[in-house]
Amino acid sequence: MTRPQIELSIKLFIVLLITAFIGASIHVLRMLGFA
Repeated sequence: MTRPQIELSIKLFIVLLITAFIGASIHVLRMLGFA
């Protein structure tokens, strides 16, 4: 893999990580009855 592809992969991984974290936070809030 070339350097631009590696940087793109890292950015995509970070975006997926943030999306998963937000999704989990919303799920926990719903379970606790806040949302």
